[in-house]
Amino acid sequence: MIRKRFGFVFAASVVAALLFVGCGNGNKSPEAEKPTDGKIHLQLWHYFTAAQDAAITELCKRFEQANPNIMVTPIFQGNPMQLSQKLSSSLAATPANNPAVSTVYENWTSDYVEKGYLAPVSSFFDKEDGLSAEEQNDFVQVYRDSNTFDGKWYTMPFNKSMYLMFYNADMFDAAGYKEAPKTLEEFVDCVKKCTVREGSRTKTYGFGAMLGGEVFTTFYFASGGDFLTSDSKTIAFDSPLAKDILQTLYDLQHPDKYIYADSSYMTTPLANKQIACYIYSSAGLPFLDKQIGTRFRWAVAPVPGKAGTEGKQLMQGTNLGIFNNKSPEEIEASWKLVKFLTSRESSVYWATNTGYMPIRYSMMEDPNVKAYMDKNPSYKIAAEQVFANHGKIEPSIAVWEGIRTNITDMVDTTISKGTAPADALKIAVDKATQKLNEVEANKAARAK
Repeated sequence: MIRKRFGFVFAASVVAALLFVGCGNGNKSPEAEKPTDGKIHLQLWHYFTAAQDAAITELCKRFEQANPNIMVTPIFQGNPMQLSQKLSSSLAATPANNPAVSTVYENWTSDYVEKGYLAPVSSFFDKEDGLSAEEQNDFVQVYRDSNTFDGKWYTMPFNKSMYLMFYNADMFDAAGYKEAPKTLEEFVDCVKKCTVREGSRTKTYGFGAMLGGEVFTTFYFASGGDFLTSDSKTIAFDSPLAKDILQTLYDLQHPDKYIYADSSYMTTPLANKQIACYIYSSAGLPFLDKQIGTRFRWAVAPVPGKAGTEGKQLMQGTNLGIFNNKSPEEIEASWKLVKFLTSRESSVYWATNTGYMPIRYSMMEDPNVKAYMDKNPSYKIAAEQVFANHGKIEPSIAVWEGIRTNITDMVDTTISKGTAPADALKIAVDKATQKLNEVEANKAARAK
């Protein structure tokens, strides 16, 4: 379910697909002739729309002002799936017509690293315009880890979001929960108490769920679960914990329905009081705030996990990658751009103008970030999870997108079709195992 993974960007990108506001020389196609003005020209591909597009445009302008010999053209390339497809096509073309820099997900990066497409950012750290050890350690640990492949730091974290539980505080209060449930067991109780039926009709469901893999992943991570072993070669969700999480979702829908299940975003059902809560990315905070306003009290909280477990909160979002098939001058200029975009000053501007999560620990002490968190308490709750190192990112392997589909199918059949959790889990594990085995077999064949 790649559509559901990328937050509100996907929905907005459909409207904004034909719109682009660039800096430098505007929206040039990859096939455009190279300028002859003596400046270094870079393309930055992304999937940002609306406020995010305006923010990346402004940051590019600031970079150009500080580096007048470099011109940057940020280009909107559609939703994340479209961006991925365009990157793949551009890299496979003869000659390649890929950008100098692009936003990339970790599982894309894994594939690009294997194919030798990227220049590791760590290769610039010790150079004149590098990054000191202190500056490196300022980046949140989970981001450093997820951007590291084969022992090298390849990409820089950029736009990150945290999954949260969004809830109608008035409904929770009426159900006896003046604070959000802190355990999965309390969550189940709260959902049932918030479900209101009028005869055979359900007026309000306790929980709204988009039928994607995140419905499972968020609770699974919050309960301490892992999808893969530490070497990423073996499936790890063939476990009692995974079965328990899936069983919990099953029991909330069969035989009595406490879940409003749909493929659409849950902001409207919550705003219309059709549901009491849902789980989604912090990227959706601005949309919900706009839809609800002050009509009722709403809030967010960390996703609850099973009692007695130490868990993490699902994080998603892209990083900035530098492609190595450009001239040395363009690659050096690309590093300058990436370093600028992920500097503390730029990161503060980006976070406070888009609602994306902080990527540096030092941002916690920045007065602008403090003021933004005070004004946006829901954002503050999410950001505090980041600063406390409670975030967790899905596996950074190229085949993960396919495994994600298997997990999505597992959730869909369990909730919608009533497939026994043990059976749905086995099907997902078997298919995911087959995908991993094929990857290892291909590696072994190439090594011969």
